[in-house]
Amino acid sequence: MNTLYQTIEDYVNDLTIIDTHEHLPNWEQELEQPVDFFSEYLSSYLRDDLISAGMRNEEMETLSQGTTAQSGQTQLEEKWQMLKPYLSRIENTAYYRQLDRTVEGLYGMHFPDSQTPWDSILELNKKFLAARRPGRFQEVLREKCKIETAIQDTFDLECDRRYYRPVHRLDAFIFPETRQQLEQIETDTGIRINGFEDWLKACTQSMETAVENGAVAFKLGLAYARSLKYGHSTKSEAEKDFLDLFEERHLPAWRRGLYEGEALQNYMMHFVLHFAAEHKLVYQIHTGMQAGYPNFLANSNPELLNDFFIEYPDIKFDIFHIGYPYHKSLAALAKMFPNVYIDMCWAHVISPYASKCALAEFLDTVPVTKINGFGGDSLFLDAVYGHQLMARENISMVLAQCVEEGTYSMGQAKKFAERILYQNPKELFGL
Repeated sequence: MNTLYQTIEDYVNDLTIIDTHEHLPNWEQELEQPVDFFSEYLSSYLRDDLISAGMRNEEMETLSQGTTAQSGQTQLEEKWQMLKPYLSRIENTAYYRQLDRTVEGLYGMHFPDSQTPWDSILELNKKFLAARRPGRFQEVLREKCKIETAIQDTFDLECDRRYYRPVHRLDAFIFPETRQQLEQIETDTGIRINGFEDWLKACTQSMETAVENGAVAFKLGLAYARSLKYGHSTKSEAEKDFLDLFEERHLPAWRRGLYEGEALQNYMMHFVLHFAAEHKLVYQIHTGMQAGYPNFLANSNPELLNDFFIEYPDIKFDIFHIGYPYHKSLAALAKMFPNVYIDMCWAHVISPYASKCALAEFLDTVPVTKINGFGGDSLFLDAVYGHQLMARENISMVLAQCVEEGTYSMGQAKKFAERILYQNPKELFGL
């Protein structure tokens, strides 16, 4: 097993890969914003583990604030004293290991634990700040991670196309909650919203602009806000809901609030899906565990999307996060439907063990051309490094086990690794 694993791991580590999902800075200049090591690294999913372990929200808010030149070392030390008591509670998790692998690979140190001396914190922060220089995108994404391109999800089509290809979100059209969203859409599209027809016109323009400007997919993230089960509503029912929202826009500020209209959401979801089907687009959909706290896990079960897969055979659905913890259901759906693809973005750091078990099951059940092996799903650049290391390691372990058991030959294992890490996303997104 060790020799097999080493052979496959060496091959996998040399592969150029495509990253199917990121939330990174769109431009390298954004790295110039005032941060420190803690404010940057705790924008990762580790913050969820810290909250789960008992950290108060106000403590997390303090840790997330960037350190200014004036406050400098004093503020950094205050953050360290605040963070230190919690680290022993969460150093077992994959989120912690991701950051430890990152710090080791990029800075030659380790992510702090409760015993780390203050001098080491200062040294790590110094190295982190020194690395935020021109050329950092090239160094981390291309040279360290061997990422040819990353699919970027930042609500903005404008991004550095040397490293990214954008996706486009229509969530605000499908589920508008406040008048501020409506006003932002007016600004973005240049269309004055005086009624439902204007809303549909603005949505169509937004979708057409995205396609014209090279968006490789649409993205749906509304499992954070509602169930993925969308029924059908008539246009008149949707218009009534929309007019209620439109009326709310003109109320005095003290009476304005959140708005929910299920008929509008249902109609707009299918309106967007019809456009995607006509243009034979890819639709990326968040399923499974939600980041942050609190939420309703059952809202994001990929089984709720079953109707979409039947009604829209011309859309390729890229289903995120292996649907964890519903990955067995996703395996069945991807096997049943030609237009359903599995995306392992985020999964490798949610649980490496679950990801390895899931990948072994996916390889047993689903055509290998329908598995996308890696997406960093990171808010900051460094985190991609540790995540892709863990993804390559997980994939290598699964394939080595398959070779050892005689399920696949060494040649097949290498071919499948390149498929899921590079060729599949390249073909799916037309890169």
